[in-house]
Amino acid sequence: MRPVLDTQLLTISAFLLGITLGLRRKEADHLGWQSFDFAAGTVQILPTEHYRLKTRESAATLKLDAELVNLFKGWHAQRKSEFVLESERPPRNTHYHYYRADATFDSLVRWLRVQGIRGDKPFHTLRKIFGSLIVEKAGIFAASAAMRHTNIELTNAYYVDRTVRTTSGLGSVISGASVTEGSFQENQEARQHL
Repeated sequence: MRPVLDTQLLTISAFLLGITLGLRRKEADHLGWQSFDFAAGTVQILPTEHYRLKTRESAATLKLDAELVNLFKGWHAQRKSEFVLESERPPRNTHYHYYRADATFDSLVRWLRVQGIRGDKPFHTLRKIFGSLIVEKAGIFAASAAMRHTNIELTNAYYVDRTVRTTSGLGSVISGASVTEGSFQENQEARQHL
């Protein structure tokens, strides 16, 4: 007798892998429980017998928020498979797009569409949201590292919001300075002595 798969739980897991770790669809599909180090609060993205990395830079140790460590640790205790996203479909080493957890991704995509996410790759949109949040929080270099891009130009092209206009913030520092005639005179005299 096969174990009953909890579709809702798997959909939530896939969502979290995309939006909190920035995983690509194939990475999430092949992510095994052995990749988790709950004590350290990390997830390792490495090649496996079923998955080749997209690029050499794709290999990484990703940090999990403490709340997510607890969630995944609880799910790990109830696991019925070596893979985080359980599926009745076996893994395959293919060069074409084949996903073991296709039913989970279909469920997630339907939910994302209801939430208003459009475009050809709704799961990849989660990765873009992840990248944009890292840019806002820690800057473009941190985002490029977290997304495991081969170069920063890729991060800059797709994950930086160019509609945001900002200033250096030095106006508030300068506003505290006053320019009086006396200080102007002193500056003029100082310049003459140079």
